[in-house]
Amino acid sequence: MQRKLVKWLAWSSFDGIGRLIVLLLGTVVFSRLLVPHELGLGALVLVVAAVASVFVGAPFEEALAQRKALRRAHVATAMAVSWSIAGLLTIASVPLGWLMAWAYDQPEIVWLLPVAALSIGLSGQGDVMTGVARRLRRFDAISIATLSGHTVGVAVGIAMAVLGYGVWSLIGQRLATVAVKALLLHERLRLWVVPAWHADRYGELQRFAGISLFDRLSDPINHLAFNSVVASLYGLTALGYVNMALRLIEPIRALVAIAAHNIAFSHFAAAQHDDEGLIQRLQSTASLASLFIVPIFAGLAAVMPVMLPVFAGPGWEPAIPIGIFLAIGGALAIPARLVFSALSAKGRPEFSLLANASGVAGTLVVLFGASAFGPVSVGVARAAGDAAQALVAILVSPSGFSWGRLARLVMLSKAWLLSSIMAAVVAFLLLALPNLPAVAELVFMITAGVAAYGGLLLAFAPSQLQTIVSRIKSMAT
Repeated sequence: MQRKLVKWLAWSSFDGIGRLIVLLLGTVVFSRLLVPHELGLGALVLVVAAVASVFVGAPFEEALAQRKALRRAHVATAMAVSWSIAGLLTIASVPLGWLMAWAYDQPEIVWLLPVAALSIGLSGQGDVMTGVARRLRRFDAISIATLSGHTVGVAVGIAMAVLGYGVWSLIGQRLATVAVKALLLHERLRLWVVPAWHADRYGELQRFAGISLFDRLSDPINHLAFNSVVASLYGLTALGYVNMALRLIEPIRALVAIAAHNIAFSHFAAAQHDDEGLIQRLQSTASLASLFIVPIFAGLAAVMPVMLPVFAGPGWEPAIPIGIFLAIGGALAIPARLVFSALSAKGRPEFSLLANASGVAGTLVVLFGASAFGPVSVGVARAAGDAAQALVAILVSPSGFSWGRLARLVMLSKAWLLSSIMAAVVAFLLLALPNLPAVAELVFMITAGVAAYGGLLLAFAPSQLQTIVSRIKSMAT
């Protein structure tokens, strides 16, 4: 089992690093070819397509992944339902496009939204096949398909932007990404199933699928509400600045979160009928993961004043404080969510739904309440929503869950405290540095942050540091 986990981690690292490079390169180009208004308009349209896509495939991804016995009829039924829903939502995008064009006084949305909606069915197909791949522990297939999809998507988007298609280049990127991912997953798994309805198989998937749907909906609905409120309060140009900050933070956040969940979910699922064994796995995994994940985002917050201008170029400085708070939110929420991965592996996804709902509520309350402070309140609101999710992870205590609240708080607080010290050291160095080229400053700050955090682990968490190093060595060999 340990060897398999190392292999899964290696594939996730390959996918994560590759996607991060591709998406950051895309951000570098888009920030120089598009203006903030175009990024804001694209974000407004694409988040609607993203929410619609969740209805199509997300209900079945977790349901298929956690099944003890998975048959072709389960997959065929999931596809049949997904494509039916996708067709209805694509048709509905036409009147919705007219309505949004009127509401935001942006005539382009009339055409932008229906074209973006063509991605709904393809995205759902990719989600269904991802669930099958996770059930088969084919993380190689997921990594290759996802990385290839993003690579082709970014290439298509850049080509369209260079040719002067503006916001349409963002739509083209989305369509190419989901199409390539779905096609490659089918090819890698050698699984071509004709959609067909099987009432009994649907019944077996329905309970988990229903709860999983609402759980997965909470995040894109948060983005939808978030983008809509920002556009209404501050306009599409401000939303463009927010989108630029998101383009630097969200790829890293998504890759870390997905890799952590996928690897941990399979590790936890093997002990889903053994409460004591599941808690032991969760404690050891969360302890190491928090010490590895939190400094990534604390470091991003510290280097954001240098990092964003390097990648986005001049003119995007209003996005810096937003990016700092987005990074802080990732440090709070992502390690805590491993608790929900363990509960989902046990067939209890409702707690993840509770956390996501709390996050949406916290984000919107602060977004409206702090609107007088301007666009920076957007980042503060997202950090508040992430803090709410972490709080739920600490406080939730279902029957049979013997890991105490105080122990969870202490475990997370250790990672938060050490990472905060590291971030403070890096931020101080930024102030103390002589006037260097921005790229040199960024490289120096990252190197200093790694060295500082390594020293902190050596002093305050030597056993965990030894375990992390040994696992990295195992992965390398």
